[in-house]
Amino acid sequence: MGSALAMRGPTAFAGDFAPVGFVHQGKTTMLLRHVGSSLFEDDEQDASHIGRLLHCAVVISALLSAIHLLTLALGLGAVFMRGRALGRPLDDDGWRRLLAADNAWGVAAGLWIASGLARVFFGGKDPAFYWRNGLFWVKLGLFGIVFALELGPMVTFIGVRSARRRHAPLPRFSAEAYRRINTVEVVLVVVIVFVAAFMARGAWMF
Repeated sequence: MGSALAMRGPTAFAGDFAPVGFVHQGKTTMLLRHVGSSLFEDDEQDASHIGRLLHCAVVISALLSAIHLLTLALGLGAVFMRGRALGRPLDDDGWRRLLAADNAWGVAAGLWIASGLARVFFGGKDPAFYWRNGLFWVKLGLFGIVFALELGPMVTFIGVRSARRRHAPLPRFSAEAYRRINTVEVVLVVVIVFVAAFMARGAWMF
């Protein structure tokens, strides 16, 4: 028997007992390479898809942050210019300056709110970061105070626009009182900027 095995040689012996993958080594290697290549391509496609999603999220977050900051700068400049207009004679040119600044302040405030809400839900951070951030609520509270202070001037200037279109007498109001309100609003907006900077770094989480 030993001589028979010796005569058959190691290749024949392998054919009787070795796994198919050993005997058909070339075909098995090609199959494994094909499967491995397919798996690698799938992983590569998944990684590429995830990379595109992450890149898109980063771009959206950056754009929302830029819009939020730009509207804040626009609003701060507008409310400051409105205060200056309130300190000057309110002739026809004076009213045009004041109402233009008031319009810009209103648009900026609307975009500020919209971009702020968009940052909470689409800005790349978990919304829980904001709900559990004490300074986020401080920021909202300060903005609420600004809104409450703005109600009087807002209603008055809406009446002024309507009266000017109809060439009717303008509503009476204290320009000095509104200028003081305007100054408080400017200070509060600046404080909001500092609160937002600390909030973004998680300075008061609970």
